[in-house]
Amino acid sequence: MAGKSFHFNGIQAVLTDLGMDAKKANMVASASQAVDDFHEDKLIVFDDGRMFYPVVTAHKSFDADNLDSRDASNVWMPFHFFPNAHGVCEPDTPNVDLLIQFVKTRIDSTEYTDNEKCLYLGILLHILVDTFTHRGFMGLYCRHNDISALEDEDAFDLGFTANALPAIGHGEALTYPDDMWRRWSYRDHQDVKQTRDNKEVFSDIVEKIPGYLQRLGMETREMDRAKASKYKEIFAMEEGHDKAFDQITLANVPAGESIGYQYWRDQTLRGVQSKDNTWIKIDPNTFESSNWVLFQKAAKEIRTFFKEAIFPGLTINTKVY
Repeated sequence: MAGKSFHFNGIQAVLTDLGMDAKKANMVASASQAVDDFHEDKLIVFDDGRMFYPVVTAHKSFDADNLDSRDASNVWMPFHFFPNAHGVCEPDTPNVDLLIQFVKTRIDSTEYTDNEKCLYLGILLHILVDTFTHRGFMGLYCRHNDISALEDEDAFDLGFTANALPAIGHGEALTYPDDMWRRWSYRDHQDVKQTRDNKEVFSDIVEKIPGYLQRLGMETREMDRAKASKYKEIFAMEEGHDKAFDQITLANVPAGESIGYQYWRDQTLRGVQSKDNTWIKIDPNTFESSNWVLFQKAAKEIRTFFKEAIFPGLTINTKVY
């Protein structure tokens, strides 16, 4: 997971730089970040006794479900480690092409509202970003992710702790794949040294986003050299990325426009005091059309597409724990 600084703040900045309307860019970026935030796995019970089964698109780092590869194939593989034909996360594969085409059918359809189309686009952009940052890892608890000799190329670090963590996704690589400024290396499960410069990885992502939008049938400006250079400067920073991205966004949108992350559950549900895991619908009349619910419907459709169109064709050549 590239972190909120890029999945939300960075994506919003890039989209507004490319000419997307401020409200639409904010909705897309909020959906992109929501993929990391929808980890509520408890059955939601309302004060009237009705129930709602939430769609989970991520787990917290120390969730025991991370060790269940059946669960991982529903969560980590489709949303964070979108696989090539051999189950390994990789950008711009035939499987990624199929995913983009699937989302395009939703964006082209008259059955979906503009809000819903933004939700699909946000989820897609999160998945696409992660194919770059998580390249080479697999969204399962398996030997393929068992790495060694994790090192920061520029500073002393905690790389020696890598093997203390389970080999799920990039768990043994800590947050190194998602740290925008980091140059790092490791030895993979075949003892081959892999070296990454994340500034180049994230710069590649920014360069590719206009093309992805165009493939979805959207009109977009190209990212000029001056703007691309500014992003690279931000990627080199070790902190303050969110504020730097927001400065780009603020320069692109009308004064007073909201650019904050939308916490949809807080806008849709309110917890009942003294009753564990019991909720009230803030507005029952708009619950089904709320962004909180519509995001989960979109995520469920993408997960179903993955399970039906992608997963059956995978060939996994590794030990799955």
